[in-house]
Amino acid sequence: MAVINLLMIVAFILGLTVYRFYFPQKKINFLVLVIVLSFLPMVSHFRKGDYNSGLVQNASFASGFFSSLTDGNLVPRWAERLDTHFGYPAFIFMYHTPFYMTSFMHIFGFNFVNSVKLVFIFSYVLSGITFYLWARKKFTSLGSLLSTILYQFAPYRFINIYFRLDIGESVAFIFIPLVFMYIDQLSKRFSVKSMALGAISLWLLIISHHAVALATVILACVYVLYLSWKKSLKVKVQNFSVIIIGLLLSSYYWFPIIVESKYVHIRDFTQEIAFPTLQELIFPPYRFGLLFQGHNGEIVLPIGYAGWMVFGIGLIVVIKKNLVQKYHPQTTYWLIAFTITLFMLTKYSSFLWNVLPLIGKFQFSWRLLSIMALITATLAGIIFDSTKSSKNKYLLLISTLTIAVLSTILNWGNRSSNPKIISDAQLEQVLPIQSRIDYSGFPQAVPIWVNSEDRWGDLNVPTPINILSGKADYSTIFRNSTLHEYNLNAQTPILVQENTYYYPGWKLWVDNNISSIKYTDTTDPGVMEFDINPGYHSIRLKFTNTPDRTISLVISIVTGTLVLIVLFKQSRNTLNPTKLKIGVSTNST
Repeated sequence: MAVINLLMIVAFILGLTVYRFYFPQKKINFLVLVIVLSFLPMVSHFRKGDYNSGLVQNASFASGFFSSLTDGNLVPRWAERLDTHFGYPAFIFMYHTPFYMTSFMHIFGFNFVNSVKLVFIFSYVLSGITFYLWARKKFTSLGSLLSTILYQFAPYRFINIYFRLDIGESVAFIFIPLVFMYIDQLSKRFSVKSMALGAISLWLLIISHHAVALATVILACVYVLYLSWKKSLKVKVQNFSVIIIGLLLSSYYWFPIIVESKYVHIRDFTQEIAFPTLQELIFPPYRFGLLFQGHNGEIVLPIGYAGWMVFGIGLIVVIKKNLVQKYHPQTTYWLIAFTITLFMLTKYSSFLWNVLPLIGKFQFSWRLLSIMALITATLAGIIFDSTKSSKNKYLLLISTLTIAVLSTILNWGNRSSNPKIISDAQLEQVLPIQSRIDYSGFPQAVPIWVNSEDRWGDLNVPTPINILSGKADYSTIFRNSTLHEYNLNAQTPILVQENTYYYPGWKLWVDNNISSIKYTDTTDPGVMEFDINPGYHSIRLKFTNTPDRTISLVISIVTGTLVLIVLFKQSRNTLNPTKLKIGVSTNST
């Protein structure tokens, strides 16, 4: 792949040269340039098969998410097939945007593995577009190009896409720049459209990856304070509106995570934060510092040589403020953001991770590399536009772009590929055997009543119902991910085991009367059981919303409705300028 990647770069440069030779008067569309260049590192995804089983893992969850959607759950929460069909609430705690995207791809006929690949491809390309849309409002044309390329070719991007295969973090990169773009717009001039679109961007970011979103929200809050430091309280509130409304829009997602964490094993996986060493943040030890994954699958997490170079130049600009550069007022803010983020990445900040609320659920401090990509890219644009000398501008542009692109070229693909095509039918069998205690499943979401020390549940669940005591016959009337209905004929008093893990929200009706559920049996801890008297009975089990889910969902729906009304009115005013003018004229008269 390294040779193919190098040939693609050469072909790209030759194509650009030929274009300039034949059309010297035409301006190059930098957005098109960003899109074309962004496709080059994605070519590896067109290979058949899987990478280190990571695509299959993502695809199996995407399959379960799509199955819940087709059951009528617009906000999937319960993953029915997990843990040998006992199921648990993985989708309460997992990201949603990537799986909505895979579901969209699947509707158009792509299998789930290819749908996951397409999400990786399009999320990467779209992130370049969204960052450029922000950068072109902030920098000159060349400054926008430089900063966008640094954002796209930050090493952490390829580590996520090809080595960790973290689809949530990869999708989050689309929305991070949009949040800052709309904050910038509001700081210059208040607009309900910017407020609404910024809030929607933050909502999509939060349901893409809540850890990355939390880091972004913290950075965005400080950024808003910086932009409106000397402005009135009204302006400060207006600038914060993107964050406030975005949090309200997404409350149906993040509020249950906070409230219901006590019901799952999430704390077993968030007690200690994993930190990269300062050395690996600077220099990977493999292939002369150009490869981010070792021969045994070890992953290093560098900030990137171009990022360090930009930071170094920025320090020189602030310290010396010499004649080569003109000082940009935001330089200091982004340099401080870089320094604080770097500190939080290292083990020296461990005492803060242990005491600050919420961030302890990050698991890995190096998730902050996502916002570090934004910081270094923004610094690059600022420094370029602050450079007075044209000669120095082009030297900075060419050297930074060359380092950013070529220093990552060995990582544009996973070296271990299984060319076997994984069908959707095979995926049906993959999700149930995702282990409950390692990262092939989602062990954080296993209910606390289930013994997490066992690797799997019962691998041979023959029927959805077991009669533990007494004598009865039953038939399944209807069963999907969140609704189970049976007819049961009991000849004696019986104890029934329904082979599904209990979690708050599951309710039982016997003959349309609410009944109690047991789930603390020592033989099968966490599995639902209930008593039935002799006779013919209809049994109905349904996974419903708890009060915290209901309240947060109502808040999100009301907020979303108001946002849509505002956008609709704004669009009508935009499309009917004559109506606006008449109104002004009438008032004047």
